[in-house]
Amino acid sequence: MYQLAVVNANSIDSGCDNLQVGQVLCLGTEGEDCKTTHVVQQDETCDLITGTYNINATLLYANNPQIDSQCDNLYIGEVLCVAPTVAVPSPIAGSPIPAATIPATATPANVATTSATPSPTSSSAAPTATSDDDEDLPWCDEL
Repeated sequence: MYQLAVVNANSIDSGCDNLQVGQVLCLGTEGEDCKTTHVVQQDETCDLITGTYNINATLLYANNPQIDSQCDNLYIGEVLCVAPTVAVPSPIAGSPIPAATIPATATPANVATTSATPSPTSSSAAPTATSDDDEDLPWCDEL
């Protein structure tokens, strides 16, 4: 949902609830189109997802900036980018992170660490990167 919101920032509102039947949307942009995705299931955590796809947390957060730093805002059915490289567009400068608002009807993926009623967040911060994470990020000239 993040990628869809960013590349259609002028036509989709933050809740993605103004879509119209027959509306034309952009699904991705050249070079910034995540094609390796994962649909969140019940009881999944960021650690489980990064282990499943053999990626580190820095990449997961870079490709999914809507995930908060505690990774406690995943919800069942959420589509995440799990590419082994940074593959999503950057948000528009000065704008809130698209798709950071959890739909009111969403079910938390991990009930043990998430409140029964998820609260929307307006911004999120990725956890501090470690030197182990840097090896998977591309150099500027590789983007």
